[in-house]
Amino acid sequence: MKAILMAAGLGTRLLPVTAEIPKCMVPMKGVPLLGWWLKKLQKAGITEVMINLHHLKEIVVDYVNSQEWGLTVQFLHEKTLLGSQGTLEACRPYLQGEASFLVIYADNLTDIDLGQLKERHASHQLTGTMALFRSENPRACGIVGLDADQTVVAFEEKPSNPQSDLANAGIYMFNADVWAYIHAGKRPSDIGHDLLPRLVGRMGSFCIEGFFMDIGTPESLNKASRSWSYDY
Repeated sequence: MKAILMAAGLGTRLLPVTAEIPKCMVPMKGVPLLGWWLKKLQKAGITEVMINLHHLKEIVVDYVNSQEWGLTVQFLHEKTLLGSQGTLEACRPYLQGEASFLVIYADNLTDIDLGQLKERHASHQLTGTMALFRSENPRACGIVGLDADQTVVAFEEKPSNPQSDLANAGIYMFNADVWAYIHAGKRPSDIGHDLLPRLVGRMGSFCIEGFFMDIGTPESLNKASRSWSYDY
């Protein structure tokens, strides 16, 4: 199985930290976020990973090539940022023939069990499965509504009146039929804004019961550094 690690963001909210390193290379307990993800993917049985790059890409390439990860890693250099859905479009040839695949935002820190996510995805006949977490600030997130079968029946980015605290964790598993819902052409385009609304009623959910944090600001980075207690 293949995965896409979204790692091309500029990380402007994390300045000045990201002035000298990409956001995916921000260290957590001495290990870059990207390293945590590559190890987690290998443990989950992923065999091939595509990492998209933009800001200070050489730092990422040098880090990945300096170690043996137990999986095949390729890079997609975006000279101009494509947006997350645009990256997915650009990776379509790479994903050709895959019945299902993972898409992960590499700037998140979580103890999610990707094996359990894969099992949840295999348990239904829907186009995708979205990992969720309970947000302390739902107005700043993409918020979902679920039915009794835990299918996503509503989705709204940064709602002024959130209907729940269940938020998009930026971790997805898609089947190949997702390509029917990706409308090519618009660039940049975003999974949250442009794809997920089309998948309402066609996505299952997987709630992360343990640790999850978006490492998007110096405050969240400091909080995560105090809270993260896992061994690499």
